[in-house]
Amino acid sequence: AGLLRHGVRALRVGNAHGMNEHTLQSETEGHYRYRDVMHLREMRRYPEAARLLFTIQEKVLESAEVICATCMTAGSDMLAKRTFGCTLLDEATQSTEIATLVPLVDTCRRLVLVGDHRQLPPTILSYKAKLEGLDESLFERFIRLGYPFTMMDIQF
Repeated sequence: AGLLRHGVRALRVGNAHGMNEHTLQSETEGHYRYRDVMHLREMRRYPEAARLLFTIQEKVLESAEVICATCMTAGSDMLAKRTFGCTLLDEATQSTEIATLVPLVDTCRRLVLVGDHRQLPPTILSYKAKLEGLDESLFERFIRLGYPFTMMDIQF
């Protein structure tokens, strides 16, 4: 909501948890050609409806200045083929290293990790995975390896 207040065209892709506006679904359904998709479906012309829906979603994505998604959604077919000038991963210390890699493969030119390595770590349910070191976030690994980081003194 903060980006929107500043006039940034932000779009949420994936599970929007109760959000009704500025999601890929809401923007797609609000597109002037979406009724054509519904009409094609009613006529049982499913391949044509699917192609038109894809075209509408592409236009909606292209019109966004910022795309908000989970790590896993960033790896979806819809986003995986796109290249982003900057990928900002919020709460990066709560994401497993493996999950963090998903939005970085083939799509990221610059990475910003945001989080507090002294707060919540990634949630790992498998004891064996913990023993293998999979409970460390990429953020924590970078700090351990001596990469520079900045601690903010204001909580947003």
